[in-house]
Amino acid sequence: MRSGDDPVVIELDAAPASLNHVTSGDYCERCVASALHHPVLELAAQTGNRDHFEFKVVRGKSFSDGSAVRAEDVLRTLVTASASPMWSRYLRYLSKVEAVADTLFVTTRQPADFLPAMLEAVDFAPTHPDGRWGNGPYRMSHDFSAGRGYYLLTPNPHFPDAGQRPELVFAVRPDVEATPERFLRGEADITCGTAFPLKRLAEWRGNDALRSAPTGIYMQLEPNQAGPGTLEPCAWKTLRDCLDLHGIAEKFSGGLHPVAPNRRPAKAPSGTLPSCIKISYHDFYPNLLVLQELAYQWRDRLGIDTEFVVRDYADFSRDEVDACFALRYSAFKHPFAFYAQCTALTQDPVLDRLLQSFAACEPGSLEALRDRLDQTVPILRLFEVIGHWLSGPRVTGFSWPTDAAFDFTRLRADRCHA
Repeated sequence: MRSGDDPVVIELDAAPASLNHVTSGDYCERCVASALHHPVLELAAQTGNRDHFEFKVVRGKSFSDGSAVRAEDVLRTLVTASASPMWSRYLRYLSKVEAVADTLFVTTRQPADFLPAMLEAVDFAPTHPDGRWGNGPYRMSHDFSAGRGYYLLTPNPHFPDAGQRPELVFAVRPDVEATPERFLRGEADITCGTAFPLKRLAEWRGNDALRSAPTGIYMQLEPNQAGPGTLEPCAWKTLRDCLDLHGIAEKFSGGLHPVAPNRRPAKAPSGTLPSCIKISYHDFYPNLLVLQELAYQWRDRLGIDTEFVVRDYADFSRDEVDACFALRYSAFKHPFAFYAQCTALTQDPVLDRLLQSFAACEPGSLEALRDRLDQTVPILRLFEVIGHWLSGPRVTGFSWPTDAAFDFTRLRADRCHA
């Protein structure tokens, strides 16, 4: 049993890709970054056509070395993010950024309604001049090791309520099946929200320790448009429409929620359907199990075989595959983030033009984006992952989020629970 003075231990199912706060899109990376960094901008003014913005740095913000945060520190982050594969497609909208004292002035090349929401992401927290210090509720201690998956964080003394915040350990423990036993032995206060063995859910139903929530993480099939035998959109639609997604979800005990309705497929011309498709995936639980269920239905209903290729990340450059089975979440809280991701994946010029119209809030642009994506661009969004985790009684103020916007500012450990 963990005592009230012990660090709070939160499990991760994979090591963060890095400890940078301009993240690569890795979910665990963003989790740790959100403890070490904190966005500081608030919107002060914007023009009606959304091409000029003024942001203020929230008063009293400082880095964990005690130095004050200024607008130029956020500008430094923007420069770094402009070279990021994840963020460069959004920052191309910017034409001029100027930092004056505590104000950031941003002018865009074209309307960018999404910009205020984007700058609320942890990725745009300020960067210290020497790059060593964050400004979040925690700071990294010397006791961490990426090799053994152990990261000890201590409260940032210059963040509000530092004295009420416990020390925090992120522990990388990829063994999903052993999650409940580790919790029962007191090895974790909060287990990973995406790593609970679904076949064990029934025995934990009704237990106060079990928590559940949508994750905002989606399983989707992304065709490789530079692959060896690129399929026509109508073939991908046939692959999608033949699926009984609700039937698959029922096999995963509340771990998946279908985001596409069961449809009545219009059979693609036989010449457009392959005899076999090759799909890559990252070995996160339960990706392979879900892929196998998809493959069973494609074989049974369309006579198509499926070959699986496991690899580290969704990168088509290393394998000649037809598609990637990927886990995706929106980079920030605006629908633009999802459609920009689709545009980057498909390189469809029509979708790109519609995306710009949506950023300008043109009437009907969102509906046009949805239609284009559904009818022409073959990205198959299938399920949302439902998170399940165990949380001990001594810890309050933290929940695995629905939108990858992690919040450690209210994390507390009750010393009465020993």
